[in-house]
Amino acid sequence: MSQIDIPSPCVGICILESDTGLCRGCWRSGAEIADWPGMPNEARMALLAVLRARRGGRARPRKRPARARFAGTPEANEGG
Repeated sequence: MSQIDIPSPCVGICILESDTGLCRGCWRSGAEIADWPGMPNEARMALLAVLRARRGGRARPRKRPARARFAGTPEANEGG
């Protein structure tokens, strides 16, 4: 039985703050962002706990909405 991967905490607001070095959207450092794909789930869970503490009770930003597809673009005509 395979283990389900824990999804990234990325919310699509990818701006590293110059004063803290942390992402404005997910509160991870650049190194934590780069390390995420190779992290085992135990390490991901531990990092998620750290991120909750970093936010200090502040709500997570909402994920950016998906970009709307406009009629006339190739993507709008895919899949019928």
